[in-house]
Amino acid sequence: MSDSRPAPTSVRRRRRSRYRTRRIWYGRLRTVLLVLVGVSILVGIYLGFRAFQVRGDLVDVRNDAAALSRAISSGDPEGSAAALSLLQSNSAEAADHTGGPAWRVLEALPLIGDDAHGLREVSVVADGLAREGVVPLVNASAQLSAGSFTPHDHQFPLDVIARLQKPAQESYASFAEADARLDAVDSSGFTPKFATVFEQLSTDLDQATRLLGAADKATQLLPVLLGRDGPRDYLLVLQNNAEIRSSGGLPGTVSLVHADAGRVDITAQITGGGLQQDHSVLPLSRPERQIFGANLGRYFVDANFTPDFPRAAELMQAQWEAKTGQAVDGVFIIDPVTVAQLLRWTGPITVGQVQLRADTAVDVLLHLTYVNVPDQATQNAFFEDVARAAFNVFADGAGSPVDILRSLIAGVDERRVFAWLSDDTQQGVIGSTMISGALPEAASDRPQVGVYLNDGTGAKMQYYLDYDVLVQAADCTGGVQSLYGDLRLISSTPPDIADQPDSVIGIPEVRAGPPGSQVVVANVYGPVGGTFTSLKVADKTVDNPVVFEDHGRPVLTIAVTVDPGSSERASWTVDAGEGQTGDVDVAVTPGVQVGTKSSVAPTAC
Repeated sequence: MSDSRPAPTSVRRRRRSRYRTRRIWYGRLRTVLLVLVGVSILVGIYLGFRAFQVRGDLVDVRNDAAALSRAISSGDPEGSAAALSLLQSNSAEAADHTGGPAWRVLEALPLIGDDAHGLREVSVVADGLAREGVVPLVNASAQLSAGSFTPHDHQFPLDVIARLQKPAQESYASFAEADARLDAVDSSGFTPKFATVFEQLSTDLDQATRLLGAADKATQLLPVLLGRDGPRDYLLVLQNNAEIRSSGGLPGTVSLVHADAGRVDITAQITGGGLQQDHSVLPLSRPERQIFGANLGRYFVDANFTPDFPRAAELMQAQWEAKTGQAVDGVFIIDPVTVAQLLRWTGPITVGQVQLRADTAVDVLLHLTYVNVPDQATQNAFFEDVARAAFNVFADGAGSPVDILRSLIAGVDERRVFAWLSDDTQQGVIGSTMISGALPEAASDRPQVGVYLNDGTGAKMQYYLDYDVLVQAADCTGGVQSLYGDLRLISSTPPDIADQPDSVIGIPEVRAGPPGSQVVVANVYGPVGGTFTSLKVADKTVDNPVVFEDHGRPVLTIAVTVDPGSSERASWTVDAGEGQTGDVDVAVTPGVQVGTKSSVAPTAC
């Protein structure tokens, strides 16, 4: 039987004491928790407010930078100084807001830590550029405007260009360092709202860096190239994308540009078809003969069958000198798509009864002239007049120099504009840049794939050609990436294509099919040290495809016939060289449409 007697008084007192003690500690703990929650809420509000402030600062920084760019471009020293002051103030605030211990707390938090780190990096970069990167340009703009070094009446001011060398070099160095720092930021974990801001700022910085890099190299080279130390002569070649070549199109119109003491003029012109020899003007390598044939060295219009523009330019130079006996100091090549973009800023040009505008130049130069002017001599004369008129409007200083430079850089990015200089030192300045058009032949951690197209029809049918190139990294085993590539060629010929002249559809003797059919030869360059493992053309497997080697890279040559209104495909797989575990750079011949076919494929490693 249990004992139901009440507990002694002392026991009850101890129990009540323990209960009161627990209640006191629970109360204290609840108070502490409430305080912590309150502090956390306040800290969260504070940090959120700081993050909101920084985002606002960075939006202001972007607007200030745009205002500064406009002021410098328009030659407004007072506006430049005012915009710089605002830029420095807002960027300093952003850097200050992200520089303390509280911000480090934000960076350590889940979900928003990536954003906080990105905000700090952008703020530090913006502050550094505002204090150092743009100051040389603003100081120079107090004496010079962006238009001060543009030509007027074919005369470039060499002394002004020389005075821009130092500020351009200093600013470019700062921007290049900042651009590299921002490129190292992993933005994959950013929230969508901040990711948009980050990408805008990153794109702005990249574009500014490209502009300054071009300006830096231009101010280094231009005085000499423009004849400061003596007369210089260059070939200016207008390509024709309707008859495709690796660098864009057939080298149609050739103009000789003479430069002396800053003055530039076209002193002679000839059609590319008028420059040819019975034998190769330079010895061809075995890979060149295998891949491109003997015409590479015999015909000026076939010199850019090779995707290596320095080599193509050497052949063009040799063709010119063999025909005329006159030495030239370099070769520049451009296509009508880029000319059309330049006309957006210079305004239209008129040749005879034809006005070329930004929205009509491509159609006129690549198609309508061949349809409406059946006589080849008249066609050639028209194209020469167009080249001269476009050159003259530029040499007269028309248009915003910054906008023109942006359009030229876009042309370089799209592989439509190339330059080669015969002087090794001068070529060395541009040799590592895209404008040189040099075929990559040194292995790096990024595999290089090139898809370069050449016409095999002998006509202007690529006006009706569109194409897509897809390269993907499919696998990575033992540090070797396996890459899959796909080329799709699409013909958009109209139903009445047979009614068009032979200058468009080709002469019957060389057609591969009905009128409007076209043959496109694709030279696919694999990565340095790579190995092609399969090839399909029109969904049929090609057993043991022939693989050549050029510049240390494996090359597949694929000839595809595309009938009117149809499409064809070719696909391949290739293993990259060992250690090439980075993203894949894909270079592709540009077409008639504005934009680039080149791309970057994410690594599979």
